[in-house]
Amino acid sequence: MTKSLSLKWRVGLTTFFLSALLIPSFFSMFSHWHEHESSDKKNNHLASLMSKNQLVVRVINSPFSLVDSDYSKGFNVELVDAFVTSLGLELDIEHIASIDEIQEEVDIIIGVSNAPNSNWVKGPALYTHNLQLVSLHTYQANELEKKSLGILSLSQSIKNQTSAQDILKQDPSNKNYTLDNSDQSHQFKFSTVIAHQDNNSFIPLINLANKESDFALVDSVSAALFRRIEPNLKIIANISENEEFAWFFYSPSADESLLNAFKSFHASNETETLLAKLAEKYFNIISSFDKSQTYYFVQAVEKKLPEFEPLFKQYAGEFDWRLIAAIAYQESHWDPKAKSPTGVRGMMMLTLDTAKYLGVDDRLDTEKSIIGGIEYLRFLLKRIPQTVDEDDKIWFALAAYNMGIGHLWDARELTLQSGGDPDKWHDLKNHLPKLRDENVYPDLKYGYARGDEALIYVENIRRFYTTLLGLDRLEDIESKRIEKS
Repeated sequence: MTKSLSLKWRVGLTTFFLSALLIPSFFSMFSHWHEHESSDKKNNHLASLMSKNQLVVRVINSPFSLVDSDYSKGFNVELVDAFVTSLGLELDIEHIASIDEIQEEVDIIIGVSNAPNSNWVKGPALYTHNLQLVSLHTYQANELEKKSLGILSLSQSIKNQTSAQDILKQDPSNKNYTLDNSDQSHQFKFSTVIAHQDNNSFIPLINLANKESDFALVDSVSAALFRRIEPNLKIIANISENEEFAWFFYSPSADESLLNAFKSFHASNETETLLAKLAEKYFNIISSFDKSQTYYFVQAVEKKLPEFEPLFKQYAGEFDWRLIAAIAYQESHWDPKAKSPTGVRGMMMLTLDTAKYLGVDDRLDTEKSIIGGIEYLRFLLKRIPQTVDEDDKIWFALAAYNMGIGHLWDARELTLQSGGDPDKWHDLKNHLPKLRDENVYPDLKYGYARGDEALIYVENIRRFYTTLLGLDRLEDIESKRIEKS
């Protein structure tokens, strides 16, 4: 992996495109922002921050907030947290809906496409992304061009940004709108454009699901995440491509000391490793999409989950109940009477030996199976080495849940032998399939294992968990929207 790829995460690394969260062009009205005052003019901005022992960051409409959990705080949050830790500062970070909510002094703004004013400078690109036209229709782009289109929904921030103004135009003669993609190979027409003042990128997508609009213009991170909730979402066309996503750093009087500190952090080997982890965690997991699997899971959430949700919530303990529900679905599709050819049974598909060890006398009893499965996960989690990152430990434990912890030790050894980091999930996962390689497993301490199936098992759980997180978050977004209307 070259550093340029690992640091930018260009489009070729994944099968989907990411699109920027774009903010209106009226930044000049906020020219009073962040006029830091210092009695000591010799101190640069970074020195001032060090004396205050705090870095203030505001994140605007991050699509990753849809999957905020104990295991995933978001690409930007994890990266900025590592940066602040490297500086030895305290972090003051908040998620906000719009740029005009910023009233205090801020050091980094995440989620805008242009500098608010001349006191701000753009940092290095973290990844590239696209702006996408999406719909729940099944038309192809060429078919849509020939049809009289309906309502297009988008956020006001996207409508106001410069590139969107160049490609989305209104015909003064008939008031209809035309939308060109970046290379002008397609032109789409709309009778109405709805621009939402609430700049949350999921509002236009919720409009689609509620049949309040026919199409939406959104960033592709939001589109990829939304497909986990609405698998029929179709990407009609990439309207703009390869836009760079970067943070903006406060640089009073051309003082770029904070930006330069980030550039040094960004170029380090440690950050390269972190970016590899974050790319796997946040981008790869949503780029791989199985429409049929997602459809049947969403249907099961509606029809089957309500019966078992109270038990998941009651016994989850320190775990997120939605994670336990995702595990149970992967194990049995929420079927308390499930049975596999290997003899594992019940909601959490416990083996007879594991059930006996845990004191579960009836594996087909839903409540007892859930209690036993959670206790077994807890047991495995305690055995994961402390050198493994806290947010990775759960995936190590789940791999062990599926194939046995001895085989996990073998996978760690293989990772180490190959020059990888056995404490990093994004490294270890690549070596799980080797556990069934006839040229490898005879020399392993614990022998043959279906490590490739254990990998699929964990990745499926991560995707199901993402869907459950997204469903809950979208319900909150919709409720707040209704309250405002």
